Amino acid sequence: MSILRFFPWLIFPAALVAIYLVFGTPYLNWSYDFYSDGGNDPFAERHYTRCTYTNFRTEITIHPGNGNCPRIKFFKTDGRD
Repeated sequence: MSILRFFPWLIFPAALVAIYLVFGTPYLNWSYDFYSDGGNDPFAERHYTRCTYTNFRTEITIHPGNGNCPRIKFFKTDGRD
């Protein structure tokens, strides 16, 4: 009998820890500022100038250089992406 058959449930927690160590903590896009050349057109392309992300503990504000604010972004614990 192999003792390893008692521990398959450890795969899921180990995967979560590995994702945290590699990518960081997930943050949700909470608020943003943008400008658009489309006026009141809701489908016009937007260029985001400020994005504020939050998770269950902290809030991080960034100023994206590429004008893109994804809905979910991963940050390391010190606020670097």
